[in-house]
Amino acid sequence: MINKHVISLMAFIPFVAQAQTSTILINDVSTIITSVSKKDDDIEVLHNKDVLIVDGVINKISDHIEVKTDKTIEGKGKILQAGFVDTHDHLWQVDIRSCGNEHNLYGWIRDCDLLPAKAQFTKDEAFAAIRTSTYDLINTGVTTVMDWNHTMTRGQTWGGLDALQQSGLRYVMAFNPSTDDTFNKDAYKLKSAIDKDPLGHMELASHPAIYMEATAKKAVELAKELKVSVNFHYLENRTDDQLEQHTKVLKRIGADKVPLILNHVVHPTDDEIAWMKDIHAKLTHNALSNMRLASGVMPLGKLHKAGLTVGLGLDGAANDNADFFTLMKATVGLQRASHEDPTVYPSYKDVELLATIEGAKVLGLESSVGTVEVGKQADLILLNPNTSNMGATWDSVAQVTLEAQPRNVEMVMVAGKILKENGKVIITDEPLSALLAKNKQTVERFKTKYTKTKGDAPF
Repeated sequence: MINKHVISLMAFIPFVAQAQTSTILINDVSTIITSVSKKDDDIEVLHNKDVLIVDGVINKISDHIEVKTDKTIEGKGKILQAGFVDTHDHLWQVDIRSCGNEHNLYGWIRDCDLLPAKAQFTKDEAFAAIRTSTYDLINTGVTTVMDWNHTMTRGQTWGGLDALQQSGLRYVMAFNPSTDDTFNKDAYKLKSAIDKDPLGHMELASHPAIYMEATAKKAVELAKELKVSVNFHYLENRTDDQLEQHTKVLKRIGADKVPLILNHVVHPTDDEIAWMKDIHAKLTHNALSNMRLASGVMPLGKLHKAGLTVGLGLDGAANDNADFFTLMKATVGLQRASHEDPTVYPSYKDVELLATIEGAKVLGLESSVGTVEVGKQADLILLNPNTSNMGATWDSVAQVTLEAQPRNVEMVMVAGKILKENGKVIITDEPLSALLAKNKQTVERFKTKYTKTKGDAPF
């Protein structure tokens, strides 16, 4: 029999998981942040409404809905909104959190990020790492995640997919090809497996450096063949374009001829911004990892003014935790601090959109998720602000970014299936204690392959 448990913020507490129901009523919600933009650059907020969910889809938002339901959730005094969309993450990196904490990007990659290849990451190890990360995401209110898996081993690929599919999260998994055509056959198998999952989507991924141009080109070729987006890290460090020639490589391999997602984009020139706009590239902003690795600050206002679509990404161990509220606050705070101007983009209302509907647009999922609207998938989170950190406020939208913490996330659902209830994440497979034990073993094994280098020189 499968053990079912839950994790609270402080303890591992036995709990019986609630089966998915076909009809759910969230009753008398005090505040609904819809993530629907209004003409005056405001965000639509509803008050004292019922939300009816039928077969995982938002069916009705209205006053006093009278209907027989399988489950009723009390919304009085609470905040309902779309779940967060994490547009860029590396979930396996739970096993290298705090590693290389004195390095910049290059030193950190050299010492920490290549450990799965050096240690030959196994399927069981990858499953435990990524499954643990999914619980962390659910706890903070993420309902959609883009997992840039690295796929350094076959075990990392398939253990990662198993973990995502067991999580209940909506996901996009990226396959990173190599120069080995036998290994690359897994891209087709992965696409077939993901296509069978209504919550799953696939992308191709690589790095657009001159020393990886062959694999980057292979990623573009596979993306064309499989009809999916291709996903690259781009201009993350100030030396990237000079030493790795990101923009030249992307143009040479034809990345501008497929749906393109670019992560970080910290140091673009005006010409590169115009090029990204011309090819309709989608971008992800990774504020916390850029801080951790001393990479710089994305020119978010400039990119927004150019009309580029940007979402937010936690970015794995280069961030070190999955607190999406901290990510939102840092996204606003970095721009204000670097410009010494509280009126610069994004505002606290803007960042709520970046965390939801704009992230959905980046991943091509905006028709399904990202807003609280009739016809959208019920990927929703319910916040309880009746706590010491949120108990009094002036602004119901800004308080989510300024005041909320994962402990305020009372309920999380994806397609109507509840993944967190009464403030506790529902564990549906092996106990968290077993996953953590496996992760600790993996860390110890990684340490046997770890070599601390001096300096942060590029490759």
